[in-house]
Amino acid sequence: MSPSPLTSLAVVGQLAVRVAVRARSQMAGMESHELVVMSGPDSGAVHGLHLGRQSLGRSQASGICIADPMIEAHHAIISWDPPELQVSRLGGDVQAWDKSLRVGNSLCDIRLTVAIVEGPPRIFHRPPPIAEAEIHPPHRGTATTAPSPVRTPPLSAVTTGLVIGVLLAVLTKQMLFGLFAVVTAVVAGLTWVFSLGAHHRAMKRWQKATDDLQQRFNEECRKFLYMGLRQQQRRHRLLGDLLGVAQTGSAELWEYKKIDEVCIGRTSRTMRVTTDSTPVEIHDVPITTTLRAGEIVGIFGAAAQRLAVAIIIRLAVEVGPSDWELIPVDPLSNEWGMISSLAHVRKTPLDKQDVDHVGVVSKHRILLVTNAAVIASRTCIARRILASGETSILVVAGERAGLPNICTEIIDADVRNLDGMTARGAANVSRALGSWIDPDCDGSGLLEKIEFETLLCNGQVTAVAISGRWKDCEARSMIAVIGASSDGTIAIDFDSDGPHAVVVGTTGSGKSEFLRTLILALAVRSSPSELNFVLIDYKGGAAFDACTHLPHVVGVITDLDIGLAERVLTSLEAELRYRERELRDFDKTLPRLFVIVDELAALAVDVPEFIGSLVSIAQRGRSLGVHLIVATQRPGSVLSADVLANANIRVALRVQSVHDSHEIVGSGVAAHFTRDVPGRAAMRLGPNDVYIFQTAMIAGNIADIVEVIAEASELTKSEKPRRPWLDPLPAVLMRANVCENTDELNFSHLHIGMLDDPSYQRQFNLTLDLNQHVLVTGNSRSGKSSLLRLIREIIETSAMVYTIVGTGNSDHLKNEIDLADRELVQRLLDHCLSKIVDGESNQSSSTRIVLLIDDIDVWRNHFLEDRLGLSLWAMMQRVIIEGPAHGITCVLTMASGQSLPAILSSRIRQKWQLDSHPGGVIGEYEGRLLRGQLFFHADVDVSRHTSRSQTSSVVRHLGSRIATAELRQCGAWGVFAKDFEEVCLRPSADLAMCVVGHVGSGRTTVLESIMRAWQAQHADGRVLSVSDFSEMTVEQVCVMSVTVLLVVDDVESLSSLSDEWMQQFFMHQRPKKDISLLIAVPPVFLRSRGEHWVQQVRRSRTGFLLGECAEHDADLFGVYSTSPSVYQQGIGRGLLVQDGVSQGIVQAASSVMLPLSIV
Repeated sequence: MSPSPLTSLAVVGQLAVRVAVRARSQMAGMESHELVVMSGPDSGAVHGLHLGRQSLGRSQASGICIADPMIEAHHAIISWDPPELQVSRLGGDVQAWDKSLRVGNSLCDIRLTVAIVEGPPRIFHRPPPIAEAEIHPPHRGTATTAPSPVRTPPLSAVTTGLVIGVLLAVLTKQMLFGLFAVVTAVVAGLTWVFSLGAHHRAMKRWQKATDDLQQRFNEECRKFLYMGLRQQQRRHRLLGDLLGVAQTGSAELWEYKKIDEVCIGRTSRTMRVTTDSTPVEIHDVPITTTLRAGEIVGIFGAAAQRLAVAIIIRLAVEVGPSDWELIPVDPLSNEWGMISSLAHVRKTPLDKQDVDHVGVVSKHRILLVTNAAVIASRTCIARRILASGETSILVVAGERAGLPNICTEIIDADVRNLDGMTARGAANVSRALGSWIDPDCDGSGLLEKIEFETLLCNGQVTAVAISGRWKDCEARSMIAVIGASSDGTIAIDFDSDGPHAVVVGTTGSGKSEFLRTLILALAVRSSPSELNFVLIDYKGGAAFDACTHLPHVVGVITDLDIGLAERVLTSLEAELRYRERELRDFDKTLPRLFVIVDELAALAVDVPEFIGSLVSIAQRGRSLGVHLIVATQRPGSVLSADVLANANIRVALRVQSVHDSHEIVGSGVAAHFTRDVPGRAAMRLGPNDVYIFQTAMIAGNIADIVEVIAEASELTKSEKPRRPWLDPLPAVLMRANVCENTDELNFSHLHIGMLDDPSYQRQFNLTLDLNQHVLVTGNSRSGKSSLLRLIREIIETSAMVYTIVGTGNSDHLKNEIDLADRELVQRLLDHCLSKIVDGESNQSSSTRIVLLIDDIDVWRNHFLEDRLGLSLWAMMQRVIIEGPAHGITCVLTMASGQSLPAILSSRIRQKWQLDSHPGGVIGEYEGRLLRGQLFFHADVDVSRHTSRSQTSSVVRHLGSRIATAELRQCGAWGVFAKDFEEVCLRPSADLAMCVVGHVGSGRTTVLESIMRAWQAQHADGRVLSVSDFSEMTVEQVCVMSVTVLLVVDDVESLSSLSDEWMQQFFMHQRPKKDISLLIAVPPVFLRSRGEHWVQQVRRSRTGFLLGECAEHDADLFGVYSTSPSVYQQGIGRGLLVQDGVSQGIVQAASSVMLPLSIV
């Protein structure tokens, strides 16, 4: 008990003071006692007392060491001989009374030693609060009215009456008048004197009554102050008393629900109730500060940490963990280790999630700041929470300058009479509080960690034990022990409670760990022949950890498996159909299939239709042995009403809002789970069945447990479970690994890849019918060209294969034709049309032609730009329309099938679309769109095709130079560009030809080639050139007996003599039939010299127009409509016109070069 506020029993003054204190209660001599520091800088410290003398001081060498700077190193000597306590002063003052003593700033009590009961924490049920009697300020009361003062007699009236009476007596000589006047005056004076006496006595009575009233009021004021002080002292107990409360679990433990004022020390004050009341000096008045919501209390000084610890410890005893928590803004250093074990202290520092959950938290939060810099920013997390939640801040700094300027109150911890608590005192209280559990805390009475191995396997995680469990467990029962509550284990029976479950928990709540526990709990109870898992992990692929290697697992999907979720969705539908067919036989059983999805929200974003399919799986799977377990962070729109309606088992770990908790388990309890204990969960199995429990967690390595389960599967020789779907086709599919006989070729079923049909859980060959056209669409770099190379590689030995590409990298050795090379394109189309129209071909009629046309849409757009292109496109359309009936098929590729004309698209039945991933293909099969994978194409050695291309290809360029020696026919002087046939002179007809061309076009070369061809036909003939005109006359030439060829090279440059000779030739007479004319002339000369003799030759309408003249000057010979040529211009290349009819482009031979092949 503390001393009376008005009485000091201290004995101070002598150098040595002997105080004998006899305890009021009888204490047994053999009972142990301890000295507890009740208040002061070392509050809560406990020192054992033994019989005899003990030194007390600040020094560590003292028997009783109290860390109080006001205590001397060796302050006093304590002699303890129950029931007597003797204290001798050594170096400082000592005050002692009853079983208490005060040294320095510390108040100490002696008490019986409290035994610490070892064992698990016990639930502390708070008794109902006792309402304290209200105390009201005293009322002074109403004093009686003071007596009225005595009136002074009217002297003027008395004097006047006396004078009048005397005058009347004198005047009337009647003495009675005078006597009456005198008597009246005397009576008035006596009356006034008696009245004064009575008034004085009344005033004395009134004054006494007033003094008594004031005295009673002062006493009541003094009692009121003492009662208020006692209430304050009871409300703000000494820290030493709080230690006893925590140790014994008395009714005062966690007595209060709210944090308001906090005691930080005790002092003495002089107080008065009212201004006119007597001042009263009282002692041990609690010094308080406020930590209401929004308050920021700053503490500075050398003892700042001790004072902050004392405040935290006081609150930890007075207010339960369910009503407030201490959150370190940044991680606590080792100096604060003495409070880290308190249930009120959150183990995780403040972070962004606290801002998101401001509206969820119902308890008061005190933010502990040991570095003011972390709350300097207005937008920091601590100040944002302070502004919007039931939060206050406690800032601790070594100096005042270290406190922020936003503090609502600043406390100097070094001021006298303030409390403090060292590490040992705080540890004493923390250890005592650890024996109690607040029942109002969610999950109170639960262990913070439950080991899976102990809970489920009784510590026996061996293959033999697990295989034994598989045999002993009731057949077909799906029961999973997942954790423990305060009164037993928690198990889920998916037969009676299920069949489907929903698990919700925010980040860090232990959701993924719970799923792993659930999987292992089922796996250790049922063998792979009875239970299978499909694991869908959309959290990066690590949620299920080593569980993916369980022998029960038949499929794993992660968000890293692009496109696999859609496949699984289709396959699960197929699995349901399979189970429906199989279970029609009542004697047949199938293993249970658990489909477990972690992070449903992410899966719904990637595969939106998955949510709708969940409902179908949940509804149909109930009777087919399919169980669905979905987990997500927030229910929201992800878990629709239909999904929740089919999920009877609902588990909520820590969630972000009360609304989320209510939606899952019908209670807001899950929103208040602490972040410090992951795995705390609430489970709802029915409308009113809600269980709060701690989930079991794997203490060891999951991989080790999985390995043991795999060994158990081998011991029991469990059959490998059937997979609900096939693996996707590999990204690289080799033809040699799939086709048994790659040399056997069937054009009706050309095997180019594999098709995947997850709806029927099958994979089969992807074939093309090359008796008909094929259209392949795909974006750029989707593999269209690779597909054409693959087809070419397969069929090139059995058909004539031509590839038309637009890349500019064509390889003639492989019969590849560049789109821009119109010469070869026209040659190819002419060859195809010749086979269609009349069968004329250098190839056998039975030889199949396959055209591989890459990007035909680009080709079409390119050819529609000019007249020649339109002509080529018309030829191509005819090949596509009529080709299949004549052994000509096309494989076309393009970006989109919509750009192909309807007349062509309608004739193509085989249409495939290339997917985005390499080798992927999509096409229609049996009325359904299926995906597939093409064979990987590997480039082969070009040398394999060299000999074939050189001997079998009919598509080649017209050579720019042709040697005369290569011509085989007599009279041949060139070759036609269209079909490479030789051009021969007509032997029976006279030759009259103009070779028209510009300088450098090859006129002289053509003249020489024709001249040599003429000589080959007329071995006895003679060729006359311009040089011979001067030696012979016209008459001599005309009478020659041999055939003659007159050759004029460049008419424009003839001399006047030669020109006159030719003029005379035409004017002399008509040339003989055996005289031929061959002249070379520029086109301008022909057009400008209308009367010249050369016009006589032109009128024969036979000429050879070189270079540009073929297009612009054909009208000179009667050809007025010429088609654009696909052949490039070259020396000696031009248009041959005979008798006004265009014969085609001809390349003249040259006799001045070595023989060259036509390439």
